[in-house]
Amino acid sequence: MNNQNIIASTTDQINMPNGTVTTSFSFYLFLLLSFILIGRPQDVFEFLQPARPALILTILNILIIFIQYKNLAALIPSQSIGRKYIYFYGMMILGIPFAYYRRGAFEFVFFQYIINILYFSLFLIHVHSYERLRSVVFTIVCSLLFYGIMTLSHGSYQENRLSFGSTYDPNDLAYMFVSLLPFTVFYISDSKNLITKLFAALTMIISSMLILFSGSRGGLIGFAIMLLLFLFSKLSPIRRSIKLALIIMILVFAVTNKDILFTGRYTTLMEVDQDYNVTDEYGRINLWKKAGEFIVKRPLTGVGALCFPNAIGFERRSRLGQERWQAVHNSYLQIASELGLIAFTIFILMIKESLRVLQKVRRSESKMINMTGIQNLAGIVQIGFICHLFVALFLTQGYSIIFTLFFAFATAFNKLLNQV
Repeated sequence: MNNQNIIASTTDQINMPNGTVTTSFSFYLFLLLSFILIGRPQDVFEFLQPARPALILTILNILIIFIQYKNLAALIPSQSIGRKYIYFYGMMILGIPFAYYRRGAFEFVFFQYIINILYFSLFLIHVHSYERLRSVVFTIVCSLLFYGIMTLSHGSYQENRLSFGSTYDPNDLAYMFVSLLPFTVFYISDSKNLITKLFAALTMIISSMLILFSGSRGGLIGFAIMLLLFLFSKLSPIRRSIKLALIIMILVFAVTNKDILFTGRYTTLMEVDQDYNVTDEYGRINLWKKAGEFIVKRPLTGVGALCFPNAIGFERRSRLGQERWQAVHNSYLQIASELGLIAFTIFILMIKESLRVLQKVRRSESKMINMTGIQNLAGIVQIGFICHLFVALFLTQGYSIIFTLFFAFATAFNKLLNQV
């Protein structure tokens, strides 16, 4: 495969506005960090887990920047979305003393979510050209293919639902692949290399299979929305011939997997009023109502980062005499109930601004080099983000690295436009 258009050359150095220069070596480390965060080889090779590879690579990246350039100030985002992200993280910190489980909130904010914040900063330091954006996209595709193959070969079925590893349950699995599958289409439509196209097409097929095998109803609807956006919206850069091929592939896949598509969990979409999520004490509707109650009781600080399960467990113990913990199963209610309305407002503003930036890039009349490719990629990122936002309605993924990834993409696109 010709990697010249995929990975920046080994002599590549790019000057940043603040004077920092990032080399290909540190950029490769950043790509490896991206692969670990998305492809999660530590789920496959469990001996890696105690080593905390994501944390180690993050620290190594920061050390290289500091040793070579003595400029850790570059880690502080200066653009609008980046500033909002810092404010958002600040609200997480401020909420720790008021959390239902202060130790748990403290450890999550400073030992886990800090990786998201630093990854966002490293993304902006390293990714400031179209070639490097393509490299990140290629890494995402590689990550999907790796995790997809590992899931198909080592995953297990429980109640006819495929899952793999300790990180993602079947719903989370669908969430990840629905959000990131659109990146495969970029290389199918943009690359001039046949091997790269076939590589991306294989990843797309495996990703589609996993979405359906997961049995996730939200994932299925998100997948349908993604197909509609690709086939019929102006966001899609793919040619009619490729769209026709996609339709044929979808029809063939639907026919050959009709037992999965038209039986079991998916048929319950036609009987929503009888679903346990609507009628049961432990269903999602009741969870969402409880989240609303927590928001009213603690509108400023919330119940604490990652503390909704504790809060509802204590509430049930006082009301029912049984302490059963559950996640809220809605990313937006998760943020609002755990961090408060100020943090939730910042979160929504980041989403709104990211979509606005992607739209601005697509409509730009700039004459900069590779503008067509940049606009096509922005359209694909926008499709992925829209599907991601929809599926997040049904899952507890408000702190996901995928949200961070889309915020970083939008900010990087904005930086590219500002370079003109």
